[in-house]
Amino acid sequence: MAVGGGRISARHTHESREVHGFMFEPEQPVTAPASTLIEWAVVYPPEFPRSDGTGHGIAFQSRELLLWTRFDPAGVPDWIEEVEETPLGEVITPRALDGALSLHAIRRGFGPGALSMRWGYGERPD
Repeated sequence: MAVGGGRISARHTHESREVHGFMFEPEQPVTAPASTLIEWAVVYPPEFPRSDGTGHGIAFQSRELLLWTRFDPAGVPDWIEEVEETPLGEVITPRALDGALSLHAIRRGFGPGALSMRWGYGERPD
């Protein structure tokens, strides 16, 4: 669900139901050097496994990439890691909320690649 900054104009779910894609349309057209921010939320059904992540992938270099994730106070994860995937490989960095309910990662001159946060409950799998 788009919370602010734009609307979802198209959706796609892979037949495995493990990958979902959304096309966001900003409130106003964006041209260089302007920027925009879109806030979106995901609501999971009660039977959904309690382990997940957020991320953003880009095919070309972006001037700036910001990934911001907020957690419901009733669903704060036990562990979080930041994952950066580029043609050079994958870098995993443990992250912590330290009492907060949100965290973010920012990259400048990033891409192509993907930046994501993944988290879970209980012990972190090896």
